[in-house]
Amino acid sequence: MIVYNSLQKTHVEIIPHTLHYTKKKRTLKLETTTTGKKYDPSVELLAKINKRIETLEKDLMPVLKDTIDPPEEDPSEKKPPPKCPFCWDTKIVNSCTKPEVYTVRGDVVKKSQKPSYIYNIEAGPPLTGTDFSFGIVIESVGSKRDAYDTIGVKDASDVHLRCSPTGGACVQIQTGQLYVKGVSKPQKFSRLPQLGDCIKISYTASNHGVSFTLVNPSGQVDGNVITTTFVPANGGVRPAVAARQIGWGFQLVAGDGSRVALPPDVLIKQVWSGKGMSRVRAREKTYHPK
Repeated sequence: MIVYNSLQKTHVEIIPHTLHYTKKKRTLKLETTTTGKKYDPSVELLAKINKRIETLEKDLMPVLKDTIDPPEEDPSEKKPPPKCPFCWDTKIVNSCTKPEVYTVRGDVVKKSQKPSYIYNIEAGPPLTGTDFSFGIVIESVGSKRDAYDTIGVKDASDVHLRCSPTGGACVQIQTGQLYVKGVSKPQKFSRLPQLGDCIKISYTASNHGVSFTLVNPSGQVDGNVITTTFVPANGGVRPAVAARQIGWGFQLVAGDGSRVALPPDVLIKQVWSGKGMSRVRAREKTYHPK
């Protein structure tokens, strides 16, 4: 065992079975050999830091493995489009998109301020000429539904997701009705979207086709698939949601129901806070279509 000798400022190695206690003098008699090294408090601090780094590596490596050390690919094979390249983007701000009224935690956004107002929150990066799919899970609900509560895609136009003439293609949560650039369309879901449901959205760049599929919490497709076209007027296409009442929450997932590939800096902040890995692991339980 190694102890610290404060008088000589050295580490002391205690030889087993040579520790004696004298009651009269109330002292400990030690037969020791010293290492001759001065005590350095930074050694203990460094050990703690190294232990924390090892914990971070253990938690993050399964998530970041393909980012840090991507698997070798055959250059002759055509790369498929990313299954979900998006994450919520709090830097997209204008008069109709205000992420500050939402609380953003990784892949989940929740309306947390100003129930009298309804604003978009968008995900990025905007894509042009690329096929993609993603899903929006209704993770929590507000006290009531509003005619402008919507889930869909839009371009860079500074306009509410459901408004004309340059709004997006979206489904109204209140009715399940399809809207394209502010205009109500005949197509609608066979039932209203509910807590735990996922609205899967796919976009085809070649013909600007958009499809909306309602998937229940068990991963089963409910009812009809809604299809339409959406030609962006300004910039690339990106996911967006909008809600009025406080409490509405939405989780962004990949089109196959797997978790979104969050940027490394977001993951590191979550893990360092001590709350992130529970969120990362919880995302593994997201729906998987059957």
